[in-house]
Amino acid sequence: MNNTLCPHPFVNIHIKPSGDIRPCCSWSGQSFGNINTDQIEDVWNNDSFKELRSKMINDEWHDGCFRCKIKEDNNLASMRQTALRVHTNYDINETLSVKFDEWDIRNTNLCNLKCQTCGPGGSSLHNGSEIKVTSNQIYEIVDNNIKTVKKVYFAGGEPLINDFHYYIIDKLIENGRPDCILMYSTNLTKLDYKKQNIIDKWKFFNNVKVFGSIDSLGPKNELLRTNSTWSTLEANLNRLIDEKVDVEISTCVSKLNVADIPKIYFYLKEKGIRGNFNNVLTSPPIFSFNAMTSRERSNAITNLAKYTNNKDSNIANICKKFIKMLTIA
Repeated sequence: MNNTLCPHPFVNIHIKPSGDIRPCCSWSGQSFGNINTDQIEDVWNNDSFKELRSKMINDEWHDGCFRCKIKEDNNLASMRQTALRVHTNYDINETLSVKFDEWDIRNTNLCNLKCQTCGPGGSSLHNGSEIKVTSNQIYEIVDNNIKTVKKVYFAGGEPLINDFHYYIIDKLIENGRPDCILMYSTNLTKLDYKKQNIIDKWKFFNNVKVFGSIDSLGPKNELLRTNSTWSTLEANLNRLIDEKVDVEISTCVSKLNVADIPKIYFYLKEKGIRGNFNNVLTSPPIFSFNAMTSRERSNAITNLAKYTNNKDSNIANICKKFIKMLTIA
């Protein structure tokens, strides 16, 4: 059994607002090219992509995949494992035809929030200017693969205020693709954009998964996710629940909020929503577990330990995992 094979280098194209091309958004190595200066056909089968595919075929972890490896070593779900559930039949070779079954094209860092654990690459408000892809190749990728794409992942910036996001959605609808899986990472502050209601558009598709970002509750969430308003976020969350949208909350777990995991969990449980605590921050390093003082670490462990024997086995196990991570970090 191959324990390192991941579909992403074989089926997925991930493009950052800077134009950098990578195998996926969890990749921590160097970029493989840039869509603004390189032709996608050349990048897709360059030495970097072929080396990564070769290592996976030979059941070797690549250094750039360490985020998934760390999660799997700590019994947390990784992006690799998620991809394996979506892509079960694909060409596993070093050299491949230029065909993309999954897209994660983040053509801009345009965002309306300035989150503490984010940075200029993820939000235009961090440096006061928008970074965006200048090449029209991103539209060619969409147009050339619209009939066969299996999954599209939208993140940001904030995808729900991104014109390119709506271009993709409208193209999928025009081409009769209700079977295409849509997955989102959104700050949940904007469900309406330029007279377009995204919930109405989602009704066309069979499988839409929304990961909303909440890093704490009330005023503390507003502090961690600057420019957000808790009342607006909660109203939009309730709106998604009422419309029966498949929504899950993903928390960026850092030194700033690891002790808040239980209260976030029970808030979501009361609403009937699953909380996802697998996104453990590694960058910026000043907010990672490694940056915690002895007192901060001790206080967090003490708070989490209150729930390790909780009758709800899910939160008990989550807290145990994070206590282990804090102990060895």
